[in-house]
Amino acid sequence: MKKILSLLFILTICLNSCVGDLPLPSDSNNEENTDNGESNVSNATRCAAITKSGTQCKRNAEKGDIYCWQHKK
Repeated sequence: MKKILSLLFILTICLNSCVGDLPLPSDSNNEENTDNGESNVSNATRCAAITKSGTQCKRNAEKGDIYCWQHKK
């Protein structure tokens, strides 16, 4: 019985050290808390267009769309 408790204790320590580095799940990944307790939600999405050089466009997509103003078809 004493060996089992020792093994459980060691296992608990190992799991806590591994899991302790992981971020906690959150429903509000895009929220920033302000000093007055309110939150600002940022729903900006990057444009999905691929440029001539083969990289993704760096502009933000328009609300409700996946493309920016320049790549909107």
